[in-house]
Amino acid sequence: MNELVQLALPCRMLTLKMQVGPEDGETTLETLVTKAIGTGLTKVQDLADLFVLPYRVVLDVVTSLWARGLVTIDLQSGDLALSDGGRDSIGTGSGTADENGVQESRSYLFEPITGSFYAEREGTAKAPPQALRAPVDHGLKASDLPQRDLLAAVRAATRYGGGAGFRRRILNVSFGNPLLQPPQEIRWYTVGVQVRADDDSGRLTVSVADPGKRFWSARAEARFQEYFARLGDEQPDSGLVQALRGRASRVLLEPEGVPQLLTRLAAQVEKLPKVEAVHAGQHQQKLEDVGRQIQQRLRGLLQARAHVEPIENAQGHEWALKHLLAKASKQVVIVSPSIRYSTLKDLLPDLQDALKRRVRLVFSWGRTIGDSIAPEVRTALSELAARYPGRVLLSDASVRTAACVVIQDNVRAYVSAHGPLDLVSGSGGQLTGLLIEPSKYGPELPACVAELLLWVRRTGFAGQERLQVLTHQDEFPAADDVEPVGAEIAETPLPEGPTDATPEMMRIWAASWHEHRAALADAVRQATDEAPSVELVEDGAHQDYLWQALHGATDRLVLADDRISARAATERVAGALRECADRGVAVHLVQPSPGRDADAVKPFTKVVEGTRGITVHRRRSGVRLVARDDTLQLGSFAPLGRSTARVEGTGSASQLGVRVHGSRFVTDLLSRLGVEQDPYPAPRDQESAPPAPPVTDGATAAYGALVTARQADAEGGYGEALTEILRDLDDPWRVLEVWQERKVSATDLRRAAATLLRLGDRVPSAHRRRWCRWLVADAWSRHAYFEAALVGRLLPDSGERLAAAVCTAALPLEFGPVGMTLEHTALEIEDEGDRAVAAVGGLAETLLWGGPSGGQVVDLHGETLSPRWRELAAAARELGLPEGRGLPLDAFTAELATTLTAAEAEERWAVLARRIDEIRRRRGRFNFGAGQAWHDGMFAADGVLTRIEAATTDLALRPGLGSELPSDVRRHVDRLVADAGEEPIQWRKQMSHLNRIEELVLEARRLSAGAVRRADAGEPVLASFRSFAALTAQAWDGLFSEADVLQPPYRHPPLALLERLKPVANWARVHA
Repeated sequence: MNELVQLALPCRMLTLKMQVGPEDGETTLETLVTKAIGTGLTKVQDLADLFVLPYRVVLDVVTSLWARGLVTIDLQSGDLALSDGGRDSIGTGSGTADENGVQESRSYLFEPITGSFYAEREGTAKAPPQALRAPVDHGLKASDLPQRDLLAAVRAATRYGGGAGFRRRILNVSFGNPLLQPPQEIRWYTVGVQVRADDDSGRLTVSVADPGKRFWSARAEARFQEYFARLGDEQPDSGLVQALRGRASRVLLEPEGVPQLLTRLAAQVEKLPKVEAVHAGQHQQKLEDVGRQIQQRLRGLLQARAHVEPIENAQGHEWALKHLLAKASKQVVIVSPSIRYSTLKDLLPDLQDALKRRVRLVFSWGRTIGDSIAPEVRTALSELAARYPGRVLLSDASVRTAACVVIQDNVRAYVSAHGPLDLVSGSGGQLTGLLIEPSKYGPELPACVAELLLWVRRTGFAGQERLQVLTHQDEFPAADDVEPVGAEIAETPLPEGPTDATPEMMRIWAASWHEHRAALADAVRQATDEAPSVELVEDGAHQDYLWQALHGATDRLVLADDRISARAATERVAGALRECADRGVAVHLVQPSPGRDADAVKPFTKVVEGTRGITVHRRRSGVRLVARDDTLQLGSFAPLGRSTARVEGTGSASQLGVRVHGSRFVTDLLSRLGVEQDPYPAPRDQESAPPAPPVTDGATAAYGALVTARQADAEGGYGEALTEILRDLDDPWRVLEVWQERKVSATDLRRAAATLLRLGDRVPSAHRRRWCRWLVADAWSRHAYFEAALVGRLLPDSGERLAAAVCTAALPLEFGPVGMTLEHTALEIEDEGDRAVAAVGGLAETLLWGGPSGGQVVDLHGETLSPRWRELAAAARELGLPEGRGLPLDAFTAELATTLTAAEAEERWAVLARRIDEIRRRRGRFNFGAGQAWHDGMFAADGVLTRIEAATTDLALRPGLGSELPSDVRRHVDRLVADAGEEPIQWRKQMSHLNRIEELVLEARRLSAGAVRRADAGEPVLASFRSFAALTAQAWDGLFSEADVLQPPYRHPPLALLERLKPVANWARVHA
C-alpha cells in the first residue's frame, strides 16, 4: 500500500526579532554596478570584465536595474546609462537595503525534528483527529541552528507560507532577550507522509509525499527520515511506531543519493529518442523532478565538502588526538566508550596545556548501561576539574554508545572504530580512522562537525549539563574568511520542454537532456574530486547502507572489519555478496581469521571463498567500513562483527560514523587498505545496460536557442531573438553544429548561419568560412546561384576549395550572360572540383545565354569534366549559337506542350465517343414521351450528340465544332421537346441525365478550342537545334549518372544545368 498517512508534527511558537528592508532594495552587487555605470562604463561586457564575473550574471543585474527604472538601455547600440532615479540613488546612498533596515517582531513555528520554520498560520492549536501525532522532541533547539541556516529557514518560511502580505526582505534574524520571550506554545503542523519498511533491515522510512506542501530541503528530509527510523529502532513498542508499521508497505528500499538519482535520470533520458511528441510533456515533468532533486543533492554535497585525511597505526591515532588538543581554542569533545588509564596518563600533559589556554574539555564514555570507569581514571579527571574549575565536563553515567570521536571546536573531528582514550597498540600500518578538517574548496567550517556537536549534546548529557556543550557558531572564534579556490560550479538550468512536435525539435530536446545529465554527473565528479563530501551517519542508517550497498553496488563493494561474528556474517549476507559478484561487481572482504567462531561462520565462509569475483583478505582491519562504488561509510559500525544479542533491559549501544562521497578519495583509501581497483572489470550485460550515445556538447544551449527563436518567429522576431542569443554565447557556432547534427530543418539552419556571419569578428575565421560554405552549398542545392554568388564574396578568392571565384563561375546557371567576369574568375580557380564547376558554368553561359566567354571557360577547364559531359561541351561548341542568344528553351517548351496536348486530346476524344455510344444504347430508359423526344432530337442527323460523335473521328470537323454547340443545353432540350409536341420535362426528376449531357457538351467545346490552337501553331524549333536535342536525349542517362555520383555540393551545378535542358531532351524523345 502507498496511501498517504497524515502526520502531525509538534512545533514551538517563537517570537523572532528581524531586521527587514524594502522588497526592492538593491544588493551590494547592484549598488556597485550602478556606480560603475555612473563612471562611464556603458557595455555589459565591460562591467563583466571589471567585476570578473560571468557575462550572464552581470546581464541579470543590469536587467533588474532596468526593470526598476535605475538604468536606461539604448536599443540601437545597447549602451547603458543611469536614469534620474539611478543618479539619485547614488547621490543619496539610499539604494542599499541594510541602511533602510528596521526592527520588527514576528511569530513563527519551529519544528525541531528537521530544524524548519513555518509561518504561524500554517499551524493549528490541535492536531487533526485522523492524524498520527509525533512526540514532542526536545533534541534540536532553534538556538542550535547556525545563523546562516536560521536566516535561510525563516526566509523560506515567509516565502512558502505566503507571507500574509509581508512584502519586505528579511536581512537578519535573532531571538532577542530569552528572559523576555513569552511561554512557548505547541502548535501542530500536519503533513502527508509515505511509510515504508525495508525488506532487509525492517527499518521504517517515513518520507514527505504531500503534493500540497512545499519542497523540503535534502537536509530536512534526511533529518526527518532519520528521526523516525531511529524512533522505530529505540521505541519499537510505542503506539506511534506500531501505527506507522501497520500502515507501512514492505519494499526493498533504494537510497536517494546522487549516484542513484543520476542512474534514474540516465534511464529516463535513454527513452527520449523513442518518445512520441504527444507524451513529451509527461516525460519532461519526470525529468524535471529528478533533475531538481539532483541539483538539490549537489548543493548538499558542496556544503558538506571537507578535507579528509586517513590516519594510520597507533602512532597516527595518538597524533590525531594530540593534534586536535593543540589546535583547540575553545572546546574539545572526546567520546570514548572505554577509557584506559595508561592512555589517559600519557595524554595528561596535552590536556593540561589545553586547559591552561582556557579550552573546555568534554568527556563522554560508556558502551552499555552497566559500564563504569576505573577509579584511577575518575580520580585523574576529577583532579583536572578541581584545578581548572568549569573547564572539565564528564558524563555522570554511561551514554551507551560505541562512537569513537574527538571534536575540536567546530572545526575538526577525528572519527575511528577505536576509542580515543583506549588506544590499541600493535596495529602496524593499518588504518585507524579519518581526520576531518576544513577544505580550501569547501565551506570554512565542515557541516558534519556541527552535526557531531549536536549529536553529543543530544545523546551524551542531560539537564543543565547538555547546555554546557558548546554547539553554536557564535560560541566559537570566527573562522578565517578564506576565498575558496575550487572551480565555480554553477547550477545548470533545466532544459525546457519541446515547443512543437517537429522531429528535429524532439531530437534536440532529447540531446539537451542527455547533455544536461552529463553536465550534472560532471559537476558531481568535479565537486567531490576537489574535496570529498562528508555527512554524519547514526545508528540504524549504517545497517540500511550495508544492505543498499549489497543490492545496489555497480562497480565495487568492500566490507572491512576488525572482527567477524555469526550474527553479522550470515548466510543471507553471503548470498547477497554472491549475487553482487555475479553482476560483475568487484567484491572484497577484509576480515581476520574466524578463530574460535570458525564453526559459527562456516556457512558464510564457504560461500564467499567459493564464489568467483569475491576476494577475501585475511587480515585484521584497523577500520570498520562499507565501500560502495564512490562512497564509503566508516565508524563504529561493524559490518561483519557485530556483538551478540543485547542484554535484556539495557538496550543497544548507539553507532556513529561518517559517509564520504568522492571517487578519488575512496579509491585512495581502499588502496591503503590493500584493495586495488580492478583494472579489468568484468563485462556487463549489454541488454541490461546499453551503451550511452556520445554526449553532444552544447546541446542545451542549442535547444534553448531553437525554442526561443521559434517562439519569437510567431511575432516576426526570429532573427532578433537568435541574434541576441548567439551574441551572448562564448561559442555561438556550436549552436549551429548541434542543429546540424540533430537534423534541424535547413530553414532554421540557414537563418542561424546568416545570423552567425553578422556577428563579424566575434566568430573565428575558420567557423565563418565553414558556415559561409554551408550557405553556398545550401543555395546551390536550391539552385539559388545568384544568392550563392553574393554569399561567396565572404570566402577567400582562391587557394581553398569552394572559394569565392567558383561561386561567381556558377552564376550562369541562374543569371546571364556574365561576360568577361566569368573569364576572370575562371583564371583564379585552382581546385579540381571547383574547375569542373567552372566548366559547367561556362557550358551554361554558352547554352542558356549565348555568351562568348562560356566557350573560353570550357576550353580552360573542360578536361576536368567527365566523358559524356565533355561530349556535350563539344556538341555545344559545334552548335554555333549567335552571341547573346542561347537555346530557344521557350520554343522547345511550347512545342512540347502542344504535342503532349494533342496526344492527350485524342484519348479524351475517344472517351467522349464511348460515353455518347452508351447514351445511344440507353434509349429505353427514356420511357416517357418527352424523354424519347429528347433522346431522338439529340441523335438526329443534325443533333448535338451526332455532331460531337462525328468530330471524334473526323479531324476536320473539330475546329468548327465549338461554335455549333448550344450554349444552354436545357433550353435546347426544351425546344426539341416542344417541337415534337410533347409535354414539358419535369426537370427536378431528370437533373442527373441533364448533367451528363451538359458535361459532354462542355468537354467537346474544350477539345474543339484546343484543336483551333493547334491548327494555328507553327514550327518554332529550328532544324539546326534538332541534332543537338537528339544528342542530349541520347546521352541523358549518362549525363545524369556522372553528375549524380559527385559529392555535394559539386553535384548540384551539373544537375541544375540538366534541369534547364530537360525540355530539349523531352522534345527530342517526343519527335524522335
